[in-house]
Amino acid sequence: MMAFRASVLSTAALAQQPSVDVTGLGVLNGLVAGYGHNDIAGFLGIPFAKPPVGALRWQPPVPFGAWQSPRDATKSGDACIQHGAPKYGLSEDCLTLDIFTPVAQLTSDEKFAVMLWIYGGADTSGATQDYPLDALVAGSDNQVLVAAMNYRLSVFGFAASEEIQARTSDGSAGNFGLQDQRLAMVWVRDNIGAFGGDSGRVTIFGESAGAYNVMAHLALPASVGLFQRAIMESATYNAGAQPFSDAEKDYAKMKKRVGCQDLDCLLNHKNATELLPNGLKILYYPVVDGVALEHSADVSIRQGHYQSNVDVLLGSNRDEMGFFISPILSASLHRQNLTKIELDLLQHFFIGHGSKDNLFTVKEAKKLYDPSVYDYPADLGSHNQEWWTLVRMATDGFGMGDFVKEETGVFGLGTCGARHLARDLKAGGTANVFQYLFDKQYPFNLPGLDDIIPGSKDFVGHAFEIPYVFGYESVIQDDSQKKLSGAMAKYWSSFASTGRPHGEGLPEWPQYDTDTDTLMRLADDIHTESNLRSAQCDFWEKHPVHFDPAILSNAVDWCAQTKICPSGDDATLVVV
Repeated sequence: MMAFRASVLSTAALAQQPSVDVTGLGVLNGLVAGYGHNDIAGFLGIPFAKPPVGALRWQPPVPFGAWQSPRDATKSGDACIQHGAPKYGLSEDCLTLDIFTPVAQLTSDEKFAVMLWIYGGADTSGATQDYPLDALVAGSDNQVLVAAMNYRLSVFGFAASEEIQARTSDGSAGNFGLQDQRLAMVWVRDNIGAFGGDSGRVTIFGESAGAYNVMAHLALPASVGLFQRAIMESATYNAGAQPFSDAEKDYAKMKKRVGCQDLDCLLNHKNATELLPNGLKILYYPVVDGVALEHSADVSIRQGHYQSNVDVLLGSNRDEMGFFISPILSASLHRQNLTKIELDLLQHFFIGHGSKDNLFTVKEAKKLYDPSVYDYPADLGSHNQEWWTLVRMATDGFGMGDFVKEETGVFGLGTCGARHLARDLKAGGTANVFQYLFDKQYPFNLPGLDDIIPGSKDFVGHAFEIPYVFGYESVIQDDSQKKLSGAMAKYWSSFASTGRPHGEGLPEWPQYDTDTDTLMRLADDIHTESNLRSAQCDFWEKHPVHFDPAILSNAVDWCAQTKICPSGDDATLVVV
């Protein structure tokens, strides 16, 4: 591993509040970061855009400009308004950046690479303060800067309609959250040098919705040149954008829900809390509006219309869909497992009803996921084989979201989705592509997680890699966790610095190759693998399937209520 470079500071120096003078904007007074990292400075709640309130609601963001100087930068700004997040302030006035930098960089002539995080949460929830950005700086041996922005969420970030489009300053609609992210990138490009960062070595990285937002920026002409590298963690669960017509329907539902007939009512007579959807019944995503976004990201990449000069690292978790399936099944069946008949039911619902392609059968898919030919954990834990079969099928091949169409290819969350995107990137001319599979359970020092996601100690679900990437010191505690977390911090940060994930003492990470589909398995034993799940991925490439979590719940409920379930390879109805 790279030798740890500690900054030697006197007690007096540590006691002094770090300060940065950002040319043309003003002075920021920050803090020495937490987690015992006395050699890392944090500058929090930096405004990069004017508050998107009043006339600026549903408008592209406007640069904030200079602030009243000096500005207190010791606390993160409010999270963008959303359901939950009770420990944070919530507001529409939320467009701020948090930046963490080694203290030594504030006076150094050498500039370090910058990692700019875009949080996940289905573009519906999330906040910069959810992530210990300073811990990743420390994990890099203080060799990078790490920053994150808050961006508009849900209806405020992604609502679209002809009414909205008619009044925006650029004729766009539905991509205000993406535009917030881009303005934060512009701010970083123009000002990160004051913090010791290199504006010519910026890596945007994200997980889940944050990752498919990264994918969108790869394809957005307006984002060209704002970053040189991209990391996408679990990016491929949908195509990256929805049709304008779908967004228009959601807009109509919003007006009806709050009792408005037009946009003027929404702007001038409804506060943010009233406009926020009830729970997750309506999810908002980037929109193909023909202005800010001309195509979904997957289409642009397949057509070769994207930033092919950007280095890319991408991957997925071993059992991604366990995160979603486990709580739904437990709520519907009041247990963590499936009977063989229930598995038959769900396979027919997803494969038979989810695809227009009648050239294959459930029987073919079952053969590909038989334990004799498919790799499952030696210890199935609290779940049975039927549960594991469903989770792996869904992880490998089921695209999510109403706007995922069968003809767009594999959008499973797992290895197959990552392979699909990696192949498209290589075909489009991206020279440096690196793929991984994350394979380690969540560090269960987090109270209550197993109550929310039953049986989650047994699988490697969606988002489980995040504590390892950031080095959550509150939960990463045993030796194997620390070892893997340290390796991932080195891989991620070295990729940001050089375009190649590497580290002294770590296994060499080869570039992705379409002939071998070679990836790095990030586990207790870090190693490369080739052609992982290749037969299954080939199958889903030919037979894409739409997945909607509601189908899972409804199917199980229907079977339980009627006692009539399809069973067998020919979908014969049987009474159970």
